[in-house]
Amino acid sequence: MYGSFKDAQQDSHEQTDAKIEANNAIYREGRAMMEDGKRIFRKNAAVRDRFVWERVVELVTPSTGGSTVVREGDLAAGAIKNISTTGLEMTANSMVTMEASGSGMRFYSSSVEGGAQTGRSGGCGGSAVLEYSAMEFGELLQLNEMNQFLNVQNTGD
Repeated sequence: MYGSFKDAQQDSHEQTDAKIEANNAIYREGRAMMEDGKRIFRKNAAVRDRFVWERVVELVTPSTGGSTVVREGDLAAGAIKNISTTGLEMTANSMVTMEASGSGMRFYSSSVEGGAQTGRSGGCGGSAVLEYSAMEFGELLQLNEMNQFLNVQNTGD
């Protein structure tokens, strides 16, 4: 019985990994399509606006009382962006998607804005897309009442 439980537990992890890979592929292809659309319609603001990823996400996200929070920007090599997670719903139904383009990134939690790492850290190479449930992401980095800041660093890799 214990062996069956452990097998099911392992299968669950593999299926989660497969789902993340599939979602990441959809995300990459969607972002690439949006960039193509913005480039093609760069002189037509009304049409170009239809190819802004955040606008498309707003259109397809059901309004269930939750919200979509987007933090997007460029970071110079070695630079760190601090993001407060206060008020964000860290549930299994909320999603966190992180994309690194060009350089790798390191992310970690801290107890104060711009503070030293106080929770766990993660990272990825350039041109990577990571997707987690907010609950998984919070547990991964130990984001909690004490560690309320997500820090993202461009590693320059």
